[in-house]
Amino acid sequence: MDLITEIDKKDIWFHSTPEFDAAIEKNFLTTYEKAATGELDDLQETAAGCLAIIIALDQFPRNLFRGTTRSFAAAPKARGCAAILW
Repeated sequence: MDLITEIDKKDIWFHSTPEFDAAIEKNFLTTYEKAATGELDDLQETAAGCLAIIIALDQFPRNLFRGTTRSFAAAPKARGCAAILW
């Protein structure tokens, strides 16, 4: 969450760079994989945990797997976590 909250240029999320995508991969690929396989499901017990899972499964894959269908493979799981918050 620190990387997300430290970014003051929201435009980076909509017009990323190869360097930013590489930083996401370096720092969060393992987090994405754990969230996608359910290893982090216990985080769903709190709102902050749900938000972390949603970011890991919805935003990070767009940087990790840009331009491929894998970018959206975990979207259903992210929506499920969003439903918990709703």
